Amino acid sequence: MNALIQTLAVSFAYHGRKVLHEVTLDFQQGEVVSLLGPNGSGKTTLLKILLGLLKPDSGFVHFENRLLQSYPRNALAKRIAYVPQVHREAFAYTVADVVLMGRMPYHGFFSTYSAQDREIATAAMARLNLLDLQDRAYTEISGGERQLTLIARAIAQGANVFIMDEPVNGLDYGNQMRLLRDVNGLAKEGLTFIMTTHFPDHALMTADRVILLKEGAVLADGCPEATITRETLRALYRIDVHVAAIPGYNGNGRVCVPAWAL
Repeated sequence: MNALIQTLAVSFAYHGRKVLHEVTLDFQQGEVVSLLGPNGSGKTTLLKILLGLLKPDSGFVHFENRLLQSYPRNALAKRIAYVPQVHREAFAYTVADVVLMGRMPYHGFFSTYSAQDREIATAAMARLNLLDLQDRAYTEISGGERQLTLIARAIAQGANVFIMDEPVNGLDYGNQMRLLRDVNGLAKEGLTFIMTTHFPDHALMTADRVILLKEGAVLADGCPEATITRETLRALYRIDVHVAAIPGYNGNGRVCVPAWAL
């Protein structure tokens, strides 16, 4: 099976300090991939390279069997979307306006949106059950609703790859679970999610694959049960954690418990 996105021996350094070391990975359509690792392990740098915002110092990135850097920025923006951490806009745009901004790659900045654009935005909101919020100010809805609005904007953009940097950061527990549930539902429709997280439990709960990064290198890459273990978590975070089996807890019945809590 051809990979949707592939990195080949990608390395990158900031001001002479190497933060990625010959990273080779592939990402398939419809996967939910979680990137785990401590701060400074290279997770965000890798996301920026996958988005085309940074060019590797060495190595290559392919998207749909074509060199990522060969895509015009506007063409890439229609296929790969960045969903940032929850934030507040400076202006009180409505939810519908924020989602409609996903159509911007198809127009100039000052162009008027068409009826078709509005239909696409409405369909994206319906997909995430946001229609009741479409006239609300984005600044006045909950953190979880804002994050879903940003995903709807990416859907309206036409993207099939969603790059998410710590998407649950700042969300309460309920909104975290709802967001992860919706990500899994969209992945079953063929959309691809690549997201960083600081929560091994969330990766166990939602990911098809987990990639562990340590000091810019891939420590492990595989299914959650194989990659999230007592040994790998100790290597990543220097803490003793038990990975316990609890039937019915989540998709694979496993949960991480710090040793000091037992």
